[in-house]
Amino acid sequence: LTGMLNWYRGMFRAAPSRGKTNKISIPTHVFWGENDYVLGKDLAEQSMKYLEQGGISFFQATHWIMHEIPDELNIA
Repeated sequence: LTGMLNWYRGMFRAAPSRGKTNKISIPTHVFWGENDYVLGKDLAEQSMKYLEQGGISFFQATHWIMHEIPDELNIA
């Protein structure tokens, strides 16, 4: 329970101190299910503004993309 609550607490922390940014510096690629009826594609697209180096791939899947199309995502 603590870990889950800390995730929400972290969303509301104060703005970063001077010289720091809210952007994630680690290269990140997002795999998103286009058929997710709760979290729409626009959320994935909006999240790109928080990445210094990022990309998105959309798939015909729901929120549970890793369970639905593992062979398409797990490439050696």
